[in-house]
Amino acid sequence: MRGWKTTGLVLALCAISVGCKRSSESKPVPATVVHAVDAGLVAKGDAVPGGDLRRDFHFTVGVYHFAAPGKDAEVAARKLLAAAEVPVRMEAAGVRDAGAPLDKLSVKWARPPVSAVAPPSLDTLRFRGKTLSDAEKESLQKAPAVTVLTFSGPARDALRGYRLARAVVAALEKAAPGAILDAETRETLPRSEWGARAVHEGAWLPVHEHIVIDVYQDGELLRLVTLGMAKFGLPDVSVNQVSRHDSAAMGTLVNLVCQTLLERGSLPRPGELDVSVAGLTNEAARAKLEKDLVEVPGTGTLRLNTAEPHEGDAQNRLMEIAFPGRADELQQRQSKVLGDILGAKDSIVGAKHDEKLLAASARARAELLALKPRFAKKMPDLERLMVKGPFVTSSGGNEWMWIEVVRWNGTKLEGILQNDPFEVPGLKKGARVSVEESSIFDYIYSHADGGVEGNETSKLLEAAQPR
Repeated sequence: MRGWKTTGLVLALCAISVGCKRSSESKPVPATVVHAVDAGLVAKGDAVPGGDLRRDFHFTVGVYHFAAPGKDAEVAARKLLAAAEVPVRMEAAGVRDAGAPLDKLSVKWARPPVSAVAPPSLDTLRFRGKTLSDAEKESLQKAPAVTVLTFSGPARDALRGYRLARAVVAALEKAAPGAILDAETRETLPRSEWGARAVHEGAWLPVHEHIVIDVYQDGELLRLVTLGMAKFGLPDVSVNQVSRHDSAAMGTLVNLVCQTLLERGSLPRPGELDVSVAGLTNEAARAKLEKDLVEVPGTGTLRLNTAEPHEGDAQNRLMEIAFPGRADELQQRQSKVLGDILGAKDSIVGAKHDEKLLAASARARAELLALKPRFAKKMPDLERLMVKGPFVTSSGGNEWMWIEVVRWNGTKLEGILQNDPFEVPGLKKGARVSVEESSIFDYIYSHADGGVEGNETSKLLEAAQPR
């Protein structure tokens, strides 16, 4: 099981940047920008060809029954297929020639032994079955029967085919209760969750409810990749080398790209996709994305390259949201695009380092140093460490900003700047910087289970601000 899964990502671009001068204490060593010796270039891949991106669709859904199903289950599903608004070919598994053209919707029906298609393990269900109850997870392990439905058809019928599949599977599970496995997203769902996800709203559907975004550590940073776009005859979407701080915002951008692809189905120009939240047709998708934003979003043009799937990716075409340019400035470009398209907001707080604040900072620094053995070799998967370091302003003071740590070597912490400077010319959010551990003013340690430590000084600063 790689990384973690998320369907709706919350945009978190805001952070507090503290502008202040120290009084009588020793002057901290300012943070510095890190430049790669050989920066190289990223996004060298070929541009996705312009024009129609839609292809024949093909996806599989399994229903693991908690008791052996009777004939009524198949009858209920067949009634829906017979009443479908488009012609449907009902086939036994393996009947149609795999190379035959898909001229109409096709549904293959199979009931293999459960031993041949074992249900997801309890460990897998921790990540891919979060909406199942504990009782349902246990029953799933003992399921005596499984029905496997494979839906396929021409690109023009992808949405109608998907809506039909949702209804057929729901009817089958209602007649013979169990748990539903979406083989494309690898999620296992109860009927209540399967039915709750919108499929009948207008001409489109909110795609974020029907795909997942895998987020996992790939080297020092994160990779995001979708699962499930094949259900609509479209490529899956990936982004590489994303900071943890920007992963939520980047997930929102990925959802925006996927919704745009679903609604338009094509690229106006090779390798380019124009996107904006306001331009979406589906109201549920637009409302979801607007809810995630902190500022009024804008518009932008994204670069899309063809990409080779990584191990664990979907067996589907793959494209990458690319940010061409120098490798050591990649996160700066990512941050700018996220701000331009999704909106961003930073603030600065003027503060005097009084005894109470300095005492809190000293405690924070001691707590951070106690964590050093955990982070000295490598950054643990699914965890995040941020530190607040000093940057010299044009007036000679210090602007204290958050840095996401990617490496802790000796006494230096290297990472990615997470604030847009107000008084440090030439420095941008997303820059690679390093800071001495002795100069750290505070830290935030985010655990894999969602727990958070630190940030005591920010609480004091916020409490001191006039309301």
